[in-house]
Amino acid sequence: MIRRLILSSKHIDELKRFTIDSLPQESCALLLGDINGDDIVVSRIISTKNADKSKTTFSIEPNELFEVYKDAENSGLDIVGIFHSHPAPAKPSTIDIKYMKINPIPWLILSTTNNELIVFLYDNIIRQLELVIN
Repeated sequence: MIRRLILSSKHIDELKRFTIDSLPQESCALLLGDINGDDIVVSRIISTKNADKSKTTFSIEPNELFEVYKDAENSGLDIVGIFHSHPAPAKPSTIDIKYMKINPIPWLILSTTNNELIVFLYDNIIRQLELVIN
């Protein structure tokens, strides 16, 4: 059972910069890496455009998503997580929960109101995972 999402401090800085640059829209990105036992280890972050161009929702264009899948495959990595920002607390919205069930990988959420960063996984229930920054 997945228990932890591991990222470098460089990745966190990259996500925060990207989020600031994306304001007032929600930012979104895909996390590439590997599963190692109970851990997901992030190796790369690929920032994506918010196709919704919204302050409160996000989506990734199918063509852009396909390109990320190809990039991951060519790199020997998997898409191991979804990142997005929230203009509210860092917890899944009703829409997030709907899509977490379809995409049962970790969802890393950054609150733009308090800079809180929390990771969740849908596994028949929504669980908070441990976020490890090294």
